[in-house]
Amino acid sequence: MMKLIEIKNLFAIGLILALSACSSSTTSTEYTASDASPSQEVQSKEAPEKQESKLGKYEGLQGKWTVDAATAGAQIDLTFNEDGSFAQKMGPVDFQNGTWTIVDDEHINIITPNTKAEGQKWKVTELTESSVNLTWNLERKPMTLPMTRVTD
Repeated sequence: MMKLIEIKNLFAIGLILALSACSSSTTSTEYTASDASPSQEVQSKEAPEKQESKLGKYEGLQGKWTVDAATAGAQIDLTFNEDGSFAQKMGPVDFQNGTWTIVDDEHINIITPNTKAEGQKWKVTELTESSVNLTWNLERKPMTLPMTRVTD
């Protein structure tokens, strides 16, 4: 008989603990959700989310770049726009216009009327605020040109 009372007591204690654990977590959850202070809510609403550029690491490539005739054989001016448009001048002549897209962490793709339908892949290295190295003809005879940013 004594064992039966002990088992019942243990069962009752276990049931009470289980029910109190459930009710305290519900109470805790309700308390946490309703206890947010107005200043905390304002702070979370005021903190603007940083919009990451769709260009990623190539955001710095936007703009006008040049290389002189002594380095490249002719002065070459390139313009990369955020909307994906691309322009190239050789000397005073508007040589070609087209588009540019990001291929991966090291390459962009240039499509102009002078390239094949799939475009031409260029390697982008050492991109800084004021300079970049662009390499094209990757499959045949790669040519790297050290471009500098044009400042107006």
